[in-house]
Amino acid sequence: MVKSPIKAVAAVCLTLGLALGVGSMSKTVAADKAATPAQSYVPGLGDIMTAGVQPRHIKLWFAARQKNWPLAAYEYNELLEALADAKTYQPRWKDLDIGEMIEQNTAKPLANLKKTIDDKNEAAFIQAYIALTKSCNSCHKEAEHPFIVVRVPSSVSFPDQDFRPQSH
Repeated sequence: MVKSPIKAVAAVCLTLGLALGVGSMSKTVAADKAATPAQSYVPGLGDIMTAGVQPRHIKLWFAARQKNWPLAAYEYNELLEALADAKTYQPRWKDLDIGEMIEQNTAKPLANLKKTIDDKNEAAFIQAYIALTKSCNSCHKEAEHPFIVVRVPSSVSFPDQDFRPQSH
């Protein structure tokens, strides 16, 4: 407890000064944040492949194996979008043109895969899917990442999704 009036005035001034200083300081920090544009996140090629391409590749397999052709067509288109993201966000990696690599390695297998989905041909789908998977591994080798080996999925890694066709 403050016994002297001078000490009491000093304590009030100190308290007000601190309160005003902290208040104006937080306004300055907020103003600085508003003036500085947020930096955009650009996913790395590995992020795109792991978070976009790989899950679509897997889901496509299980949808077709369950003869859920609408889901297979959807996952096929999502796979194309993920590959387009790789071309857009990471057009070059080291001295490699990512878009060109993807196009050269996957254009034919993807076209064949689309036909099997449109035709609802499971046997042909399996062969086309294996060809696409091999083309992915060719890309990895070309990019000096032969240790990244994609294969036909052996188990469902999406336990919360039912890949069977649904009735309306």
